[in-house]
Amino acid sequence: MTVAVRAATPEDASSIAEVALRAWEVGFRGIVPAEIDAGLAWNRERVRARLSERDRETAHLVAELDGKVMGYLVLGPSRDRDAPPRVGEIWALYVHPEAWRRGLGRALVRHVLAELRQVGCEVVTLWTLADSPSARAFYEACGFVHDGATQRREALGNPVEVRYRRSVSAQGSPSLR
Repeated sequence: MTVAVRAATPEDASSIAEVALRAWEVGFRGIVPAEIDAGLAWNRERVRARLSERDRETAHLVAELDGKVMGYLVLGPSRDRDAPPRVGEIWALYVHPEAWRRGLGRALVRHVLAELRQVGCEVVTLWTLADSPSARAFYEACGFVHDGATQRREALGNPVEVRYRRSVSAQGSPSLR
């Protein structure tokens, strides 16, 4: 089993859409109302357009398992109004359910931490659903800590999200090594 992380390309759009949709269906079931259509946000054409835009603010990464795209991550500057400079944010992280617990999510997080260190970021944050114990356990195993902040995400039917953060320093969680 080989896991590799690389920059996403527009040619990855179909695979990314599939990964995100499958992860959404399994990971958000019972948390996000069924009438919220993930297919609107994660259709191939929209994903391809996002990847083609290539702004300097965000990085789109994929994780491959034995050469097949099975994970996707979007990294950018923190979107939080209270964030000081040099704070990055994982905007999205999806792993296909067939590849859960195979190291793809950890590989993506490791890659992001290394990239953020190189550009001088000190902290990385992310928002995840409060009612998703598996996502929260994953982030905590990666060294993220809930910092007490909450918000509601209207686009997802108003579930509560919680913010996690961690230092970008090389002394990160041993579970990422």
